[in-house]
Amino acid sequence: MVKIIVSLILPFALLIGAVAWRKVSFIEKNEVFEEKMNKNTNTITGNKMKIKIGTNIYNATLYENKTSGALKAMLPLTLDMTDLNSNEKKFDLSVNLPTNTEEIGTIHEGDILLWGTNTVVLFYKNFDTPYRYTKIGKIDDANGLAAALGAGDVKVSFEIEINTQNMENPPLNAQQQSIVSIASLTAVGNLPSLKIQLNAGLDAGLTINEIKEVLVQMYAYCGFPRCLNGINTFMSVVEDRKAKGISDVVGKDASPIIDEKSKYETGKQTLQKLTGIEEKGTKTGASAFTPVIDTFLKEHLFADIFSRDILTYQQRELATISVLSALDGVAPQLQFHLGVGLNIGLTESQLNQVFSIVQSQIGEKQAEVAKNELFKIKK
Repeated sequence: MVKIIVSLILPFALLIGAVAWRKVSFIEKNEVFEEKMNKNTNTITGNKMKIKIGTNIYNATLYENKTSGALKAMLPLTLDMTDLNSNEKKFDLSVNLPTNTEEIGTIHEGDILLWGTNTVVLFYKNFDTPYRYTKIGKIDDANGLAAALGAGDVKVSFEIEINTQNMENPPLNAQQQSIVSIASLTAVGNLPSLKIQLNAGLDAGLTINEIKEVLVQMYAYCGFPRCLNGINTFMSVVEDRKAKGISDVVGKDASPIIDEKSKYETGKQTLQKLTGIEEKGTKTGASAFTPVIDTFLKEHLFADIFSRDILTYQQRELATISVLSALDGVAPQLQFHLGVGLNIGLTESQLNQVFSIVQSQIGEKQAEVAKNELFKIKK
């Protein structure tokens, strides 16, 4: 059973005290890092992707470049691909991807390339071409690909291959993965990548109101400026999609909150549900030193926000864990929320999947800090 050893204080606009599920002997100090995807090296990596065409499944390997990284972050995707020239299937994404075009020379069966800025192309014949493309990846063994794709338009699914050895099921679904990406990118202010992930979230089935709710919750963990930047970016995404004729589901609004208890008591009970631990005794730590922060946390964050039923507790904790995994200097608060996540049903393997997404979107060192905090809890 995970236990709280240090006093309970949560992050609110990053005015935070020391919180932990087990005693924290030190706070991780993160260094400035360079993102691995800053280079377009076009070398094959170990990143594997599965491509499903009807009952046929093909394994593909992605190149190490910003284009494949951006597409990978959007997965899983199911695309209605159009046949062109009887040698390729293509699909126009609703967003632009990074490009680094080059003269391909010879197209090979199974090549996955980007034409222009947003057209994903899967080739099923070999031929020479004078055109320039950006490399994404290639199918490892394209035997039978042409027959599987057929002569007309076809539905093709792309997903990252997850090593499920020693993993508990189920993995995060497409909507949960989108929440992780949206929250972590909002936290660091990477608006171009956030725009891609907001589109991917809508494509994965998140409603407009669900994404709004994720972004609203962000102000409590990374501040109003990042929250408002995220909301403004989402507003432009929704407008762009409407202009393209894409009809997204708005989703339900929050139900009216009818509660005879005080907001402080409501927030206190919500917090106890999340932690599985009853709050007893006198206030300590920052709650005793600055009692108003305890009031704000319970009445606003855990009563006003967490009582809104647009998102589940699991969805809210996924968003919170993602933000704290992306930020520097909040390891104790991250450790607390990892404990909450485990208590409300997130699995260790799902949390490790969160860290993999953070590594892809934010950086390896941030992911390593998060993994270390989970390791402390599980010790």
